[in-house]
Amino acid sequence: MRISRRKLAVIASVLGAMLVAGTAFAYWTASGSGTGSSSAASGLGTQTVNGAVASGGLVPGGSKTVTFSATKTASDYHVGTVSLTSVTVDATHLAAGCDASWFSMSPVSDNEIVLAGSGTQTLTSTGTLSMANAVDGSTPPLPVNQDACKGATLTLNLSSN
Repeated sequence: MRISRRKLAVIASVLGAMLVAGTAFAYWTASGSGTGSSSAASGLGTQTVNGAVASGGLVPGGSKTVTFSATKTASDYHVGTVSLTSVTVDATHLAAGCDASWFSMSPVSDNEIVLAGSGTQTLTSTGTLSMANAVDGSTPPLPVNQDACKGATLTLNLSSN
């Protein structure tokens, strides 16, 4: 059987195309494997956010400015929003009837970095601590005597994110 040059050229072209396709196929399906590892710090170290209330007494229905400071020891720390999580009234005034729920502060957006090893850094934002002018549950509500809070020491328990 005799094959013409033209048929031979077509067969060679087809075989060449199959060889190229096979090579491309092998290239695109190549695979491999390997391993790698990394680690991250186990924590941010110790950071503390403190609040200080402006001097002068807080009275029912009144408010005072709260300034914040933060201390960071291990690495830089971002202070986003400072929130009042609770108020603690000293034992003597708590026993006398001073109610911690009378005190409140809205969250304060700060958004700043406390630098590692910088000691105590004053934050730029301030909050407002308010004392409610309390009323009882009667109808109509009547004012509540809040004398039990006179001279009380309040601890502001803060959190930041």
